[in-house]
Amino acid sequence: MNNNNPNSNSPLDEIKRITKESSPNQRRRTVSQNTTPPPKESVPTVKPKEVQKIITSPVQRPAPAVKSTPNALPKSSANQASVASKPTVKAVPVQNTKAVAKHDVIIPLSEKDIIKAQNTVHAQQPVPNKNIKVSDQTQVMKNVNNINPHPTAVPVANKKEAHNIKNGSADSDNAQNTRISDTVAQNNQNSEQKSNMKTKAKNTKKQGNSMASQYEESIGRGLLFNSVKAIVYLVSVFVISGCLSLFVIFVGNDCFALVKSDVEIEVTLPKNADLDDIAEVLHDNEIIKYPSIFKMYVNLRKKDTNNYLSGKFTVSGSMSYDTLIAKFKPYSTREEVTITIVEGSTTQDIIDLFVNQGIGTQEGFEKAINEYEYDFWFLENLSEEKTANRIYRLDGYLFPDTYNFFTDSKEEDIIYKLLSNFDMKFDKDNLARLDELGMSLDDIIILASMIQSEAKYVSNNPHADNGSDYALVSAVFHNRLNNPNYDGIGGKLQSDATVKYVLDYYGDDMDLATALKSYESPYNTYLNKGLPAGPISNPSLNAINFAMNPDMIYGKNFYYFISNSQGYNYYATTANEHARNVEKVKSESAD
Repeated sequence: MNNNNPNSNSPLDEIKRITKESSPNQRRRTVSQNTTPPPKESVPTVKPKEVQKIITSPVQRPAPAVKSTPNALPKSSANQASVASKPTVKAVPVQNTKAVAKHDVIIPLSEKDIIKAQNTVHAQQPVPNKNIKVSDQTQVMKNVNNINPHPTAVPVANKKEAHNIKNGSADSDNAQNTRISDTVAQNNQNSEQKSNMKTKAKNTKKQGNSMASQYEESIGRGLLFNSVKAIVYLVSVFVISGCLSLFVIFVGNDCFALVKSDVEIEVTLPKNADLDDIAEVLHDNEIIKYPSIFKMYVNLRKKDTNNYLSGKFTVSGSMSYDTLIAKFKPYSTREEVTITIVEGSTTQDIIDLFVNQGIGTQEGFEKAINEYEYDFWFLENLSEEKTANRIYRLDGYLFPDTYNFFTDSKEEDIIYKLLSNFDMKFDKDNLARLDELGMSLDDIIILASMIQSEAKYVSNNPHADNGSDYALVSAVFHNRLNNPNYDGIGGKLQSDATVKYVLDYYGDDMDLATALKSYESPYNTYLNKGLPAGPISNPSLNAINFAMNPDMIYGKNFYYFISNSQGYNYYATTANEHARNVEKVKSESAD
């Protein structure tokens, strides 16, 4: 056989032909063995180095099909299908081409030679780099395909074995390419997930910041709105409370004549006048300020008789609604009396005086004096604690004077009128004097009630140098209060009148001399230091003034006094002097 014939097949070409025919996607054809030797043509001479390069280079895909001569192999051998992966079998290096093609019959290779060639190819095949990208791998595959399309074929005795070798190699490369693709896809997916997580985190943070700012803004708006509501509410409460308080004060003053002018005014009622006419006349003459309240009050008190007098009447702003409406009732149902309260009268004396005149009751006066609240400045300090041991809470403030009252007057109206007179008669400029003495007004009233009961004469006492028992008795009490340890007195006022007040109220017939030493009572000034529990009478204005201004010139050294049968007092500085005055009073009584 002529080795230069280009149509003669090399062992490598034979292996590639057998591999292609073994592919499941190609139609299998049997190569007819032509006994007639093909025409001799020149075969390109391959240098040993080039053959080695071709054999050792990794062949992954066969070259495109080329046109063959009439005596060439069938088309199926030339038009080979693309190999999916790198082949695992490579040609065995050919040392002498001529030796291989000596005859027309192809010398088949043994199975041992094929396995040896396969191992050699695997040993020389470079290890694939996992870091190579898909595009780079494709480029490598293209470079392999560009190798000599007609390598020298190596005849294979068993086509089935070649087919299995190719399929195994293809499956291995397919699996490797699949793993590379999966790895790249997994990396891309991980990168995309990380990017999505970062974006989601940023969005969540932005959303959280936005929600936090919105929450803080809503909180701020809520606090501002609640603050405005609270301010409006408080202002409304204060305004409404103030208006109601002023209204109650004005109405109470108009109804009970708390602080009103006592100027008397003459008014005229027409004939057959009713409650509306009376309210209008009183309002026009400025006796009352609220005619509607006046009519409501009269109806609630059930004092509207629809039968009123006509003519001229003298009224004043100091009259309460009850007094005014009673003024216009027929005389047959109403009677006016004049009552004089003597200076130094006890509260019980005053109650008996009114009850004996048919005005009020004992129980009614006790409730009006001890429980009823009156709006006067001088009663503000009379706390429940301070008046707890008193017989009557308003002792000392029922000002003695001459009054006119209707027989149907209420007890609280009578007491109110007595207190109102005290408020008008007491000079508030004397309050500065109270600060100088270090005493309260209540202390002065208590002291004045004792002076009123112990001193019979305000002046013209022949046994006193200054002629005023009120001033000297006041000096004795002040001296004892200011010098409690003088001459063994021990701060005790030792007033007989305080013990007598308790005995008279309870109707106790105990001997006074015995009671002074043994009668247990907060009013007993022989047993208790300082002032008694409360006033023992309702003093006059003179007694109050002397209580605030004792005669310190003539009586500054007096600590004792005693009264004779005529009511005049003898005064002494020491206990021995007082003992001599006591003997003098006894001798005068014997005469």
